[in-house]
Amino acid sequence: MKQIKIALCAALATAMLSSCKKEDSSPSTGKGNSNPSTGNVTLQFENVVSNSPLRLGTEASNATPYTSNGQIIKFKQLKYVISNIVLIKEDGSKVPYHTEDLEKGATVIDASDANSLSYVLSEIPVGNYKGIEFGLGVKKELNNLKLQERFPNFYRLTGAFNDPDKLMHWEWANGYRFTKIEGWYGSENKAISIHTGSAFKGTKTDANTWELNSDRDAFRYITLDFPAVLSVGEAQRKVVLTADLDKLINGTNKITLEGNIPTVHHLTNMFPFVNNIGGNQNINGEKIVILEINSTNPATNLDQATFDKKGMFSVKNIE
Repeated sequence: MKQIKIALCAALATAMLSSCKKEDSSPSTGKGNSNPSTGNVTLQFENVVSNSPLRLGTEASNATPYTSNGQIIKFKQLKYVISNIVLIKEDGSKVPYHTEDLEKGATVIDASDANSLSYVLSEIPVGNYKGIEFGLGVKKELNNLKLQERFPNFYRLTGAFNDPDKLMHWEWANGYRFTKIEGWYGSENKAISIHTGSAFKGTKTDANTWELNSDRDAFRYITLDFPAVLSVGEAQRKVVLTADLDKLINGTNKITLEGNIPTVHHLTNMFPFVNNIGGNQNINGEKIVILEINSTNPATNLDQATFDKKGMFSVKNIE
């Protein structure tokens, strides 16, 4: 009887070991496994003016002067919204990253906050990628402050109401500011303030009448190729993106900072700046042509001669 018990225990032990080995040999997925199906990719943003790092100043006296389009320009604040991120695989197929969710797929890049310059895309499918697309601003379907209950964290991220200088909501319309640029220009250090975002039409005192004017959509879609294949796997990868603020006034549109231009917060005057920093591509890959107010004729001074899919952005390298 004792021998039978020993044999039975040995058989059970063998069966258990066999079962464990069989389970261990099956494919595994997820982070931390030996054969992950996803990996993380960090987007690292570097803000520059031409070939020099962008440095902010609290006052004109301590801000770094840059020369752009033959004019002196200094920066006090730079903030911009990145959303609708899509990675492009080597075969041309696209992997959207929470493109319908501002909570998980959008962020604010703030040149004064080093932590904001790194944005992690988590659980990206393993594979080889050749490029990236993303939006500068918020696409019209989501550009609505009434959706704050759906996207409370993003609403708070863009809504520093106790500090108007940091606020990324329009104070006069139902939508987000897409970019916010403050500083000084010229030898006299005159103030410059450029805020861009989609313009709305309706009765100013009645938010229920506000709707996006399709001829005033400031959302821009950026398309960038990687300098080499980005292989996503177990190791975390990094894409270093450069935003060149020289393009603000020295892009396809050459802008002179005189007259009424230094304060640009809405409507026609913003779009030369919008097209310089964001290009003129919409989310469908089509060229954007801005129309003059109350006109069906293209405003040639606002329409870029070339089809710019990059604006101020480029890929510096991948790591």
